[in-house]
Amino acid sequence: MKNPIILTAIFLLGLPLTLAAPPQCGIPGDGSTSYRTTNLRSASECIHTCESEARCLSSEFRPSNGNCWLYDKPVAQAKTREDTTGTYVFNDKGCPWLQCGLSADGSDFHDTKIVRSTAECQAACKDDTACRSSEFRYDNGKCWLYKKPVFAAKTKDKDGTHVFYDRDCPPLQCWVAGDGTAYYTMKTFGSAKDCLHACKEDIRCLSVEYGKPSGKCWFYDQTVAVARTKDARDDWIFFDKDCSLEA
Repeated sequence: MKNPIILTAIFLLGLPLTLAAPPQCGIPGDGSTSYRTTNLRSASECIHTCESEARCLSSEFRPSNGNCWLYDKPVAQAKTREDTTGTYVFNDKGCPWLQCGLSADGSDFHDTKIVRSTAECQAACKDDTACRSSEFRYDNGKCWLYKKPVFAAKTKDKDGTHVFYDRDCPPLQCWVAGDGTAYYTMKTFGSAKDCLHACKEDIRCLSVEYGKPSGKCWFYDQTVAVARTKDARDDWIFFDKDCSLEA
């Protein structure tokens, strides 16, 4: 008698493997069968709320009024109609949250502008209802606007000459007490203003940390939001690259 276990194993080996589909993130579209609605400040908070609820499998966010709909179905089933206006955005559970100050480059942009800073580039994105992320290049002031969030828009990593921000990233952080460790170089200056000026002259630098007692200036290729890893006394101060020298 043939062994049924062996036959079953042989049969299963002949079947194609079915891998879990990756989450659908930043998908334009609308649905109607949500189990709960709340009002939040950003798509990131909407995604986070979904992550915190066992029942939730996807979320839908409307930037114009902050409505966040939670669904017990993935995007593939919850989305019932297309949306080409940027009014509604769907995200499966497991989609990444905000990415801010990411050194990266992309190509599938829908508009480009010339601006003076990352702050102006971010503002241009917020003024464009279709924009989900922006990319800024420090050496020539180019600002690219994308209809996708950073994780979907970026195609390759960069060294700091190109910086990506999701639409809902917070504004610049200036004169923020804190400390970090992942700096790439350190110099000494007589003032925080000189430290920040040196960062503005360094194409790789995205933020600096200045130590008041010692005059040490630590250079980071990450924004303050990422580089600052712990609280500290006012003796250590962080600045994003585009902070004003007159602050």
